[in-house]
Amino acid sequence: PVDTSLFTPAARNDRADIRLLAVGNLTAIKGHRVLIDAMATLIERYPKVSLDIVGDGGLRGDLEAQTCERGVGSHVRFHGRLSRSKVSQMMRSADVLVLPSLWETQGCVLLEATSSGLPVVASRVGGTPETVDSSNGELVEPGSETALVDGIARVINDRDRFDAEAMHRAAHQRYGYEAVAQAWTD
Repeated sequence: PVDTSLFTPAARNDRADIRLLAVGNLTAIKGHRVLIDAMATLIERYPKVSLDIVGDGGLRGDLEAQTCERGVGSHVRFHGRLSRSKVSQMMRSADVLVLPSLWETQGCVLLEATSSGLPVVASRVGGTPETVDSSNGELVEPGSETALVDGIARVINDRDRFDAEAMHRAAHQRYGYEAVAQAWTD
């Protein structure tokens, strides 16, 4: 279940900058290496793009070094592990949630993002196709930097197709505490 009273949409504004958000453990399976590589191309296309990475793990030092090696360090911020409340705030200020996992089960962060009205770009692995569709984001091939860049670009270039309130309602009806409790009871 998702706390749909915590993960709520914010009023979107038309800032010139583009804020990407990745939330997850910093392990190889989460695909952060591919995302950091993709940032080099994204910065060429969208000079005001930035990436906030929330989470911690054994790869943090390697990933921080990779941002320097790829020349994207000024566009990528590592925040470490944050409270659910802080993650919900970051989702409300982001433009796209990116989940570049090489393997995934359901991806609770996807449910939290859609409850927040935040479009997602996620790898087509595990249960993500059950959560992500054209109404809330884009699915891309796992491990492909090109596919990830293209998926993010499609969401950035067509942001008006995503209805934050409709995404929140759909998440609440399917993944909210009451909905999950009712399904369990049934």
